[in-house]
Formats: sequence, structure tokens, C-alpha cells
Amino acid sequence: MEPLIYTKDGNVPQSSVRYEHEWIDTPDQTVLLERWFDLESGELVKNNCHMYARKGLSLGAEQAQM
Repeated sequence: MEPLIYTKDGNVPQSSVRYEHEWIDTPDQTVLLERWFDLESGELVKNNCHMYARKGLSLGAEQAQM
């Protein structure tokens, strides 16, 4: 049985999509961007972003007062 992947079009066979990823590494954070594209149309059908912040995120003055 072939694995399925959940996309904007519902569950589709994993072999029907192309996976791409990109790492962005800076002194403040590391980001992993993941994208899945339909093999036939080339359309983006799933998109994930994972971030690891090495420093605390700063709040704006208005949020800090809450």
C-alpha cells in the first residue's frame, strides 16, 4: 500500500507530488521551508515552515504592557 500525503486537494499518493526543502540559517534563527508540488500541474499543494529561534522574540511596547 502506497503512503498518502495530506494536501489542499485531500489525501493523495506520495508518488504524485514533488518535495522541495530549503534551509535558512542566521545567527538568530534556523528555518526549514518545505513545499510539495503536484507532478502533473506543478501547482503548490502543501507548504510547511518550521522555525527555531535562538534568541527570544521581542514584543512590541503595546504587547509588553498586557
